[in-house]
Amino acid sequence: MSESSSSDGEVMERKGFYQATLAALKQNAIPGVIITIIASIIVVTYYTISDVQKLFNSIADVKTRLGYIFSIVATSVFSGVVPWIVLTLQAQRRNSKVLGLPFPHFPSKLQLQELVFYIVYFGYKGFEIDTFYRFQAWMFGHKATLLAISAKVLFDLLFVSVIYFAIQSTFVFRW
Repeated sequence: MSESSSSDGEVMERKGFYQATLAALKQNAIPGVIITIIASIIVVTYYTISDVQKLFNSIADVKTRLGYIFSIVATSVFSGVVPWIVLTLQAQRRNSKVLGLPFPHFPSKLQLQELVFYIVYFGYKGFEIDTFYRFQAWMFGHKATLLAISAKVLFDLLFVSVIYFAIQSTFVFRW
């Protein structure tokens, strides 16, 4: 194999990687913006509307009482079940247009298997992330000081998410 062939193959692989990355960014741009807006609204309303603060504090109390059970169930529902419903309905709507299938209809066996996978996987992730946050509280403290929050965010974003969570999720979803 010549030098240029090897180099051409690498360029093609890199080009495919960049195209796939760009496509993923485009696909997730609007949901990412929506999630950021919702998160911002939650933070602002928490600090400006006392009833909202009471609501979220009552949820925090339930989380404290239930511990890992709360984390497992909440993460399964909001990271597994809700996205699965959206993805399933999108696929069914697409299939109803292309194949003339009724919309909505009972999920296929494969879709139900995906639901079970999402529930189990994200339940585990809820346990794992709760454990990680407890570790961070032990390491950096329980108080919501600027220094503690900054340390937790930097440790999470620069190390753990990049080195562990992203790699693990990539392997799981590629499998």
